[in-house]
Amino acid sequence: MKIIGKNSLARYINWGITFIFFLFFIHLIYFLLGYTICYYNNTSESKLMASTFSTGIKLYTGIQENTFSIKYPFIDLNFFSGVFSSRLFFEGLIGFAGFAFYFYCLKKIFGALSSENIFSLNLLKWTRLFLGFNIILGLIYTFFFGEVKLNEVAKIISHLIPFLFVFFITLFAYAFFKKGYDLQSENELTI
Repeated sequence: MKIIGKNSLARYINWGITFIFFLFFIHLIYFLLGYTICYYNNTSESKLMASTFSTGIKLYTGIQENTFSIKYPFIDLNFFSGVFSSRLFFEGLIGFAGFAFYFYCLKKIFGALSSENIFSLNLLKWTRLFLGFNIILGLIYTFFFGEVKLNEVAKIISHLIPFLFVFFITLFAYAFFKKGYDLQSENELTI
């Protein structure tokens, strides 16, 4: 089996990444819908789907005021819970949207790798976008989610290592794709 090109391993990896992208995207939509309904239930007298989107529940911290819980529909499994705050909302939004876009970029990259014309401008564009987004997501993860202060160098490095690792591997892949695109363009010009 070929690694790249039509009917290759890249095509099957693309299907897997597409599935993961859709999972994150569906969770993003469900988070936005659930948070909105929970907020409505918390601020009004009427309760919409109170068994799935509940408010005023006692959290593990003992807090019960302005709390909410979003459960998966039809099962009693918690999806997301917390105390209403703009920070928690943005954590959920950035987390789900960030990883949905992360896997969308990977989907586009592996989709280009499984096409007939492997070295294309489309592949270069999505690889460049993935490089930039990887650094942005790493910084957001480190300073927003990790609550790291600028003087904690060791903690910053430990949070950024996975993102830097993926960044440098992708950077090498981008250089390889760019060289392949340049060679392919030269061959097309000489023909």
